[in-house]
Amino acid sequence: MNFFKRLFGRTPARPADSTIKNDGATSYITTEPGAYIFNKDAEPEYTYTDLTPAEYKHIQASQAILKDAFAPLLKFDKEPVHHPENLDEYLTVWGSTGFNNFMDIEPNQHIAFLSYNFGQWLVDAYGMEWKIKSDGQGTATVVRLAGPAEIELYPIDRTLRAVEKKELAVYVGIDAKLQRALQQFG
Repeated sequence: MNFFKRLFGRTPARPADSTIKNDGATSYITTEPGAYIFNKDAEPEYTYTDLTPAEYKHIQASQAILKDAFAPLLKFDKEPVHHPENLDEYLTVWGSTGFNNFMDIEPNQHIAFLSYNFGQWLVDAYGMEWKIKSDGQGTATVVRLAGPAEIELYPIDRTLRAVEKKELAVYVGIDAKLQRALQQFG
């Protein structure tokens, strides 16, 4: 069976049975709240392309800034520096300022640092790949795993949602949810 797994989306109320309708596509709820399996044949066609060299340079620069500027200030406990616990600490410290300028850095730059570092954690820890996903009308930057189930995560969108909802720790929870989902399909 070929499934498309979409994790960490908005969590609607759990229906009485195990299926829900989503834009005409049937999806199945997993044991993980907020995680759904979609029949790929019912999903719209997407194309995936690699990031440009400039986009990879942005990711590398974000990792360097996290290591050189934030790690000494925040005294991260975990290695590597982009570990989810460290990113949650960064998010919490920045959130304590009201998600405003912090260290003379604009909020959109903090979002980029957190997003790119978390996405790179997923690449390093789970063998996911950075991709640009397009449906012909718009694009999204995703990290993607092709097996045992197709899994996509949207690190930029998830970080934006954390800031909008003023959540102070999210990355450890996402990482744990991903681990449980992979065990379910492993």
